[in-house]
Amino acid sequence: MKQLFILFNTISLMLLGIFTGDSVVKITNNLPDKMVAGKEYQVEFKLTKPAIQGFGMFQIELPDGVSLVQNPDSAVSYVVEGNIVKWVWASLPSDDEVPFNLTFNVASNLQGNVSFKSRFYYIYNNDKAFVDMSPKQVEIENTEMTKAFENAAKDTTLVNAPAAVASNAEPPGNIVLNRTVTKGSKPNELIVTIKIKKGSTKGFARFSDDVLTGVTAKVVKADGSSFSVADGKLKFVWVAVPDKEELEISYMLSTTTEKTTDLHGEYSYLEDNQSKKVNMNDLTAEFGDLISTEQPIVEVEPTPEPVKEEKPVVAAVEPVKEKVKEQPVKEKVKEVKPSKPVRKEGSVSYHVQIGAFKNANVTAAVLKKIYHLKENIRSEFHDSYSKFMIGDHDEYKVARDHREEAKKNNGVPNAFVVAYAEGKRITVQEALMITNQKWFK
Repeated sequence: MKQLFILFNTISLMLLGIFTGDSVVKITNNLPDKMVAGKEYQVEFKLTKPAIQGFGMFQIELPDGVSLVQNPDSAVSYVVEGNIVKWVWASLPSDDEVPFNLTFNVASNLQGNVSFKSRFYYIYNNDKAFVDMSPKQVEIENTEMTKAFENAAKDTTLVNAPAAVASNAEPPGNIVLNRTVTKGSKPNELIVTIKIKKGSTKGFARFSDDVLTGVTAKVVKADGSSFSVADGKLKFVWVAVPDKEELEISYMLSTTTEKTTDLHGEYSYLEDNQSKKVNMNDLTAEFGDLISTEQPIVEVEPTPEPVKEEKPVVAAVEPVKEKVKEQPVKEKVKEVKPSKPVRKEGSVSYHVQIGAFKNANVTAAVLKKIYHLKENIRSEFHDSYSKFMIGDHDEYKVARDHREEAKKNNGVPNAFVVAYAEGKRITVQEALMITNQKWFK
């Protein structure tokens, strides 16, 4: 009987695991397909979580221009962080379904298509897991904004249909990394070759490794990437990885001081718009016989004495240097001040998109008039839309601030940040990874 009881419990746990898998946990909603600017809407979100207990967090990402109205009789408290609303439980309710009756307010100056997103985090088999709601696209109708466009375009009908952001989602990748270390042409050199089987992934990717102080890194084979060394790391960056199954890169490490160097290796890429990475096994590589440091020391020893003898000459020149510093330095400052800083690797730039239109009669002049803009407007034709942008920034945070100014001061409701690398449009997530910058709300 005892054995039967244990067997019964084991089977029960197995069945519980099957019926409480990720596929059962889901988020549903009754959001309408269309909303009207300036109105409020009551919407129900329902979280289905059979047998999931313990910690849980449910969040909704609201589109710009849509806010959540506090319901006086709401039994569930929440926290608002920017455009993200969160409900957090130390211990989830026992009910299999948890409904959220919410009221949304649509801003009176909003128009175009917006997207609602939500996610539920929970603990399953002692691991953190999450499930996403399928993004809900909602069309915002705004008759007042439409009239403003019509008047500004001199009775030309404008359809402000913001272009849908092209999906950069990628199929699941089966990433395999392989490292080979060989001796270089000199005793103190190592050649590191990396082969990356990237499966069906595409788009942005980066391989990086740490570079110890005293070790120099140089590219041998880039395979279509841009190579750089900065802040103690070497990096191979692809804005769009080549369309082939395997990438092969290599670099040379040389030194005059170190006997060994530690190799780590990390391959980063995007999958389903999420940043992912694969780490290589750590390896300590040993250099051959180092170049003797005795000879350079003999050559360097006599150099301090001639410098001491020439000291009076240096002193005589010093007053001239001080005089030269006064006037020319001011001129140099004037020249450098307006010039733009050197872009970070990958030549990434951030801009603020203020609209995308299919109507060819929409011009920068029309948008300047509607939004009372004084700055230059850049335009391009992409995916059957004429897209208009303002600003040209090296830092995402500066572009984010520019976006908020456009919304607040110029009434551009659908303004958002876009990114380019070497003239090619990429996602902001890719740009942040390339430039090692942080995301700001």
